[in-house]
Amino acid sequence: MPPHFSMSLDEFAEIHRSGFNVEFDPVVMPLMYLLKAGKAYHMSILEQDIQKIGLSIFEADVLLILKGSFNEKQLTPKQVGERLAISSGGLTKVLNQLERKGFITRLIDEHDKRSKPIKLTPIGEQKAVDALLQIQSTTDGWVHGRLSDEKIIALSNLLSELVPQPKESRSQPI
Repeated sequence: MPPHFSMSLDEFAEIHRSGFNVEFDPVVMPLMYLLKAGKAYHMSILEQDIQKIGLSIFEADVLLILKGSFNEKQLTPKQVGERLAISSGGLTKVLNQLERKGFITRLIDEHDKRSKPIKLTPIGEQKAVDALLQIQSTTDGWVHGRLSDEKIIALSNLLSELVPQPKESRSQPI
């Protein structure tokens, strides 16, 4: 496991107890720890595998956001930043890298010369598909390598009880 998972649940709880001087629910604390650790581990293996196709995780995220914008052929940097929850400086760096690699192009908005909408190039569209396939492969391998289909379904059902459901169903896939 990556170094940030070498901490046991007891060590994790003790750090939180001593840092906040409070007792944590002994039933909920392990769940929160495992959710946090699982997410961090998933991101670490995704980062490694996305690099195999020549992208950073942030570059892949931007390409997927642009590819997933079904109704819009282009997005402004502000729209991409809002969907990624990344600083404008961090986003600018990622956009510059993607533009140098030929995956995106920045357009000029005739109505607002300050705005430079972003659009995928044909090779950027293919790289977005490659990124999605890599993410699916990594995630499927990780999950199916540890859990049976029955356990995956049971875990999904349990976690769906914790996650608020949107009031309206989405007409577009995520």
